[in-house]
Amino acid sequence: MKCVQAASIICECCCAHDGLNQSGTWMWNEQQGELEKKAASLISFRGPTASEEIANAFLTTNGVELIQLKRMIDGRIGLHTVLYQRVKNAGIRQCILRHFLEQSNANAPSHTVVVCDIDDTLWASWHDQRIAPNQCYPGVQGFLRELQAKDKRGCTQALWGNTEKLERNTEDCSQHHIATFISARPSFLWHSTMKALRLGGLDNPALITGSVGNLVSNHWIAGGKLKAFDRYSICYPEARLVFVGDNGQGDFEVAMNLMKRKNVAGGAQGRSSRGSFGANTGDRAAARHRLVTFIHDISPARLSEEKGSHRTHVTTPEGVNLFRTYAGAACAAYEQGILSDQSLVKVALSCVHDLKKPRMFQHQHQRNLMISQIMKDITAMRAFFTSIDGANEASSEQAVNDPTESDPHRRLPSILSTLKDMLERGGNPVEGTTTTTITTTTTSLGTQHVHHTNTTTAV
Repeated sequence: MKCVQAASIICECCCAHDGLNQSGTWMWNEQQGELEKKAASLISFRGPTASEEIANAFLTTNGVELIQLKRMIDGRIGLHTVLYQRVKNAGIRQCILRHFLEQSNANAPSHTVVVCDIDDTLWASWHDQRIAPNQCYPGVQGFLRELQAKDKRGCTQALWGNTEKLERNTEDCSQHHIATFISARPSFLWHSTMKALRLGGLDNPALITGSVGNLVSNHWIAGGKLKAFDRYSICYPEARLVFVGDNGQGDFEVAMNLMKRKNVAGGAQGRSSRGSFGANTGDRAAARHRLVTFIHDISPARLSEEKGSHRTHVTTPEGVNLFRTYAGAACAAYEQGILSDQSLVKVALSCVHDLKKPRMFQHQHQRNLMISQIMKDITAMRAFFTSIDGANEASSEQAVNDPTESDPHRRLPSILSTLKDMLERGGNPVEGTTTTTITTTTTSLGTQHVHHTNTTTAV
């Protein structure tokens, strides 16, 4: 398929897009089923004709359906994998990316796309000793989900204007996909990493891996991730882009570069007059004010926390949000208008829920430290609602678990009370962990039998 032919398809699709915008009616359930079939067939395309078949599938899809299709693919094999590995022809790839840009809205992001690091961001790995290795951080999954909560039933608003009828039938655009994970791990570890993500409870993750060559230094790791982020970002020109990383292996450098480019680009529009997709694509995405960065601070010395501060999150002059817990990340997101009141409290509840998971901590001091840090950030949450809350506080345990609470911020005192109670209870061994005692007995034949005795203490 030549680019000229692709352009003619785009013109036909744009005409269909205009007609659909005027009619304002959808047979959503039927179209959703068709999109599912299209996504399934699209990721199955391989071989010498794969580039043309993938291009045809994308170029004949428009508007909200195109957003849905991209998210479905991200929830199965990954949009980055399809466009940069399955599509071998660079010219065809450029036509697809141009179509994505033409179908986007230049005024406001219509949904949120999250790109998240894995090691020491999603779960403890190389540098962070506050929780047990390979355990997901308290509240991280809740935070990733709530970043996309505003997309629910509203992904059509920015594209179609008045969509009251559509919103009643529109499913959550992000239901198939929680985040795209980006890692310095070489590509030959793709399958094992995906398996680990799924075992960790992540909903249909997508994964972008690195290369062996980039493991030379943190600077090279940062360069590889920055390039991957740029390539992925132009797949979603209509979205708000959120990057979540840590300051252990190059992610802070990635975030600083992204925000510096955003600040330099200023108020420039995202559309390029030449319509090219070169090295400045990241600048264009940043220029549309669709970029937010969060860095998990695993080195306390790097977090410029004021003495006596009750908060454990700060924002650098460049606009990078550093945080110690995901309750702190939620505070930073709330301050920037990314999270709603309800989402803010849901992240706090997620932190409390995850603290009770077994094997989260190896030692009591780890548990106490994490609870104390989360309490600081939830105290900061309460400060957001001081003028609303006044003296009327919900103190019952029921408020923590009641999803119908009309004023979500009134749950915060009860959440703090729960954390304080967990902290005071203490206990050794750590509550919620399983202690394994191994004993060995030897038979008369010299055969050893190993007996495992598990003792679990509940939170």
